[in-house]
Amino acid sequence: MANKVTFKGNEIILKGDVLKVGDIAPNFIAVKSDVSEFDFYSFAKDKKCIIASYPSVDTPVCATEAKKLNQSVNENNVPIVAISADLPFALGRFCAQESIDSLEVVSDHKKLDFGNKYGVIFDELRVLSRAIFGVNADGTIGYIEIVSEVTNEPDYSKIIQWINS
Repeated sequence: MANKVTFKGNEIILKGDVLKVGDIAPNFIAVKSDVSEFDFYSFAKDKKCIIASYPSVDTPVCATEAKKLNQSVNENNVPIVAISADLPFALGRFCAQESIDSLEVVSDHKKLDFGNKYGVIFDELRVLSRAIFGVNADGTIGYIEIVSEVTNEPDYSKIIQWINS
């Protein structure tokens, strides 16, 4: 069964695989803002981390989320991959403009590899839906939040609770 969310109140069925807590976090390949390859398994090897997907850094909610997650990395010392289908160049511009320096910001634009494997493709707009995946040091998924209304922010308190568990 596919993940479902709403976008401005309208139901959207997301494309891609549906994951659950306890599943092995799938590897994915994305593109960094300098257009080099990003391999999730290389990044996450033997450490607890977070993957945060969002529609676009060029929207106010996404920009706010990126800033809050950037601050969270500095406060909680848990690495975060922030991923969208934005072009790598747009991600680089945004990070420079907003002083986002603690997140690993990557683009899924090229192949939507992450979106397919994590079930968060908002196909109508070819963007990723807003979601948080907590990955344990053993590579299993320990936390999932598919934000039910795409225009809302995730529940940061639950993310912090998972980090500290």
